[in-house]
Amino acid sequence: MATGAVEAIAGAIYEKAKAYSLRDRDGAPYEIEDKTIVKRMRLFCRTAENLILSDDVLKLLGVNWGKLEIAIEDWLSKYPEHQQSEAMKGFKDAGYDRCQSDVKELRNIFMMLAGSRKTWEVAVGQAIAGLLVSAASTAEHSLANYLGPKLVTSLNLKSCHSRYSGKIHMGKSSYRVARRAD
Repeated sequence: MATGAVEAIAGAIYEKAKAYSLRDRDGAPYEIEDKTIVKRMRLFCRTAENLILSDDVLKLLGVNWGKLEIAIEDWLSKYPEHQQSEAMKGFKDAGYDRCQSDVKELRNIFMMLAGSRKTWEVAVGQAIAGLLVSAASTAEHSLANYLGPKLVTSLNLKSCHSRYSGKIHMGKSSYRVARRAD
C-alpha cells in the first residue's frame, strides 16, 4: 500500500494516527523523510536478511560469528555444486561483509548452518523483542546497529535509552543518540 493511502486511511480512522514503514536499505541512503502520519525508516544494514548475521541474532541461535564462518567454509568445501554456492562464494570473496552484502538468497543456509529449525523471521523477531527488555550491545555487528538508530529510538528499544548514551557505531558513520529520561 502506498504511503499516501496509509496516511489517508489512518488519518480518517484515528485521531492521533501513527504508522511505521520499514524498508530494506538496498544501497539507498539511510535517511528517509517521514510523512505526517507515517514514520518512514530504512534498515541500516542492506536487507532484513542481514539481521540474521548480527551478533544478537547469532547468540539467540546459539552460535557466534566465528563458528558460523567456520561452518560456511565447511559448507563451501562440501557443496560446491549447490545452487547457492556462487552467492556464498561472493559473500566470502567480499570479505564476509555481514552488514552490507546481498545475502537474501543465503538466509535459509545461514539458519541451517546455525543449527536452527526456526524460520529466520522468527529468530530475528525474537531478537528484536529481546531488545525491549534488555539492553543490547552497541558493537559494530550488534542488532541495534543493523536496525539503525531511528528504528531503535522509535520502538524504544533498550540499547538507546537504558544504559547507553553516546554514539552508535555504524561502520564508516556514527550517529549521536541521546539518553532518554525515563
